[in-house]
Amino acid sequence: MGMARADKLTPAAKALVLALAAWGLAMIVPDFWRVFVEFGTLGIQANNDGVIYADPGEPARSLGIEKGDRIDLKRMACPGLSCGDLLSVFGGLGGVQYVQLGHAVTLDVIPARCSGPPAPAGVRSVPAVGGARACEVAVTLHPVPAPLSPADKITLLLDQLLGVFFIVLAALLLWHRPGAMTWGFFLYGLWFNPGQTFVAYAALQRHPTLFILEEGAQALAQVAGYIGFLLFALCFPDNTVEPRWRALLRGLPYLGAALAMMQLLSFGTSFGSPTETVTRASYLAGYVVQLLVVVVLWSRLRGQAPEARQRTRWVIWSCFIGLPAFIVADSLQSTNLWGSWSPSETTINLLYLLNAGVAVAVYHAVRWHRVVDVRFTVSRAATLLTTWIVAGTLLGLGGYSLEHFFVELRAQAALLVVLVIGLTLVFEEIHGVLNRACDRFLFRQLHQAEARLRRVELALPQADSPEAIDGLLVREPVAALGLEAAAIFARRGDGSFDRRAPGIHWPPAWRMIPAADVLVGHLEGTGKPVRLEKMVWPRDGVPADAPRPALAIPVMTCGVLVAVGLYGAHVTGDDLNTEEVAMLAQLARAAGAAYDHVEVMLLRRQLGELRRGWQPVPGR
Repeated sequence: MGMARADKLTPAAKALVLALAAWGLAMIVPDFWRVFVEFGTLGIQANNDGVIYADPGEPARSLGIEKGDRIDLKRMACPGLSCGDLLSVFGGLGGVQYVQLGHAVTLDVIPARCSGPPAPAGVRSVPAVGGARACEVAVTLHPVPAPLSPADKITLLLDQLLGVFFIVLAALLLWHRPGAMTWGFFLYGLWFNPGQTFVAYAALQRHPTLFILEEGAQALAQVAGYIGFLLFALCFPDNTVEPRWRALLRGLPYLGAALAMMQLLSFGTSFGSPTETVTRASYLAGYVVQLLVVVVLWSRLRGQAPEARQRTRWVIWSCFIGLPAFIVADSLQSTNLWGSWSPSETTINLLYLLNAGVAVAVYHAVRWHRVVDVRFTVSRAATLLTTWIVAGTLLGLGGYSLEHFFVELRAQAALLVVLVIGLTLVFEEIHGVLNRACDRFLFRQLHQAEARLRRVELALPQADSPEAIDGLLVREPVAALGLEAAAIFARRGDGSFDRRAPGIHWPPAWRMIPAADVLVGHLEGTGKPVRLEKMVWPRDGVPADAPRPALAIPVMTCGVLVAVGLYGAHVTGDDLNTEEVAMLAQLARAAGAAYDHVEVMLLRRQLGELRRGWQPVPGR
């Protein structure tokens, strides 16, 4: 089933994209302020039934509030005088909250353990008598600063930067590649990005009407994100839905309506209704939808063309890393699904950071027709992360040693210089060792191909004809790297390039590259390999389904372009990676010398034949 796709967005659609992107940015950009200015905390984390589920911090602990106490939702419900105070605890569905310093908050609290009389009708609270806890008390809390550690500030700043990056990238992708697929991902990026919204909600706490409207917008944005991401999975990578997924596509509006109902009911806490059960169901349903995205993408791998399969793998790998991290961070920060346990804010911020990889992978996979094997990117990222962990551990141990074993500042300064230099050298060595180990473990075939092409380089000087060199440049890379197609075009006297011998799986109709071709000019000007996407395709007379070249390699002799090597992607559909491009470039350099050697050899042979056939004229 095809999905409607326009070449560009209509003016109304552009206005909608800009408005939605502005709203998404307005929710997260204010949290940059938390990096520089302290906000306050009440020391309370409550679920949507009003129950305080974590050990209170200051100032709540000093006022006698305990874990298990319950906030009286009905007495403080919106609309009412206490509504703003209630939203200071439950804005954005409870969990961790920040408030502005200087704004006192009064809460009606029902202790879990009490010995006083119940509150009579019309009376807000009954004070404790003789030290006993009344069965309802009104507690006024003055927020205390909640300072962030340097690690908290750094990771928060990264979260906010990547949150803005996520929204802008999704908007640009939709702007340039409009369709159901990119609309779905844009809606997902509006809410499910690493950016945080504490400051925006803190500013709205004193404006209950605006706050409740924003909660409604949040509910709809979350649902749109869930459904949009599922729509993206159904349409990716060519913006079409396969017949076997049509039933799920038709069911998306009903799924969205059910999720929206649960989301909106979850905000009933502001109106005095205990909603913890429906809130948990809403969160869990959303997490299931996000995991369903991975299931759909994985299931659609079967039957996809090799190039599409590689692009889908990029998205799947990013989801394997980013979605679980986001789900864990979100559930720790906004729910009590983990009980009272909660890691540091730095850890939660780092988990949010990982979800930014989804935006990068989706953008890369949508924008490019061919992508390299995702294992290369994952291995490099894992290697770099491991190296930084090792380096950080060594730096921490070094700092501990300086602090505890070298008291004199002069000795500490000298040893710090030595430590930095030593760690730099150790970091480079560790990074190199891990890279080599990872390569040999995951990419044994690549190293075997490198060894094979190295032997071809050594064999090129023994070639006795240009056709023999052409054959080596075609057969060996195809066999060693598992390429889809290859051909060599040699320069003719008129400056054009023609095939001296048939290529491998090459379209018969494509036999010549004109001298004025943009590809020839580019290769002559740079002398470097160039990845091909649209530069040389389509060609007149070449079928649209014929193998497409992925890489052009110049073969230079004495600074002159003498041949052009065109190579397809892998038969598995993934593009050539940087290591493989470097191998082919090295092979082309050796071939340039070999062509020059053969040309000299042939000229000498012709010269010898002329000398043997030359007869001196008598008398001269």
